[in-house]
Amino acid sequence: MALEKIYTPIGWQNKPSTATPLGSHNLSKIDEALDEIDERVVGLSEDTEELDEKVEEAKADITENAEDITRLNNSFTGFSVAVSQGMEQLFDRVDEADAKIENNTEDINALKIIPTASGTPAYMDDASNMNIENIVFYGESKQNGTPTPTSPQPIESKVVNRVDVLGKNELDCSGLSAQTTAGITFTPKYDDNGALQYANVNGTWDSSNTATNTRYKLGTWYPKTKGNYVLNGMTYLNELSYLCLDKNGGGGAYEVVANTSKEFTVSEDAEYYDVWLRIASGTTVSNLKIYPMIRLAKI
Repeated sequence: MALEKIYTPIGWQNKPSTATPLGSHNLSKIDEALDEIDERVVGLSEDTEELDEKVEEAKADITENAEDITRLNNSFTGFSVAVSQGMEQLFDRVDEADAKIENNTEDINALKIIPTASGTPAYMDDASNMNIENIVFYGESKQNGTPTPTSPQPIESKVVNRVDVLGKNELDCSGLSAQTTAGITFTPKYDDNGALQYANVNGTWDSSNTATNTRYKLGTWYPKTKGNYVLNGMTYLNELSYLCLDKNGGGGAYEVVANTSKEFTVSEDAEYYDVWLRIASGTTVSNLKIYPMIRLAKI
């Protein structure tokens, strides 16, 4: 509690001034102030003694707490050793599980089955390597008009007359970035593992651009053998827009051109092929999805 000031100086003056007479009134003020000061000193002394007692009690508590902390530290040391041993055992089990998963990766991948695929043409790029138990092909179906109870409309379905079984995709399209050239935007879409899912192409050709085409490099392919392969992964856009292969970085001398799907034979002198997407000038592209693939033509 804050103490208030109890004494106001009188401001004594010497004779011949009579403003501060030395009488009982002024002397009593001094006596009262001295008495109050004395009481406060005594009170502070008592408070100090009480504080000293509390300090001693606190010291005793600290000593007792220190003993408790020492006991806890000893207990925690034993607990830490037990946890450390338990974690080592857990890590060993995790390593064993990782080894089992790695050893069974091929079996796990074999269970990945794509239930359906559609498109023109339709591609199944991640089918299971297990035996086929059942497969059904449906051609495109359409109705000319809206059927009613009084005016039914026949459903016309196309016949699926060709099924090609190709090798796995050998083209690595990792590391592509989005870009816009001549008004055409190319945007790659990757999965969580960094594999290209597809590339999306959109835009209208910038009429101020006088080039005959714009190109997007999709990757470089190194043939493992000199056999027959298929380049595909794009639906038809127009005759001058296509996927193409540039042998040994020839600078635009395309050896293979695929508007949709193209079978070709690897040249004897081919060390590698640069793979490009070419979009012709004047083209408008609306949500074109491509998945460039190079596969063995027969397996």
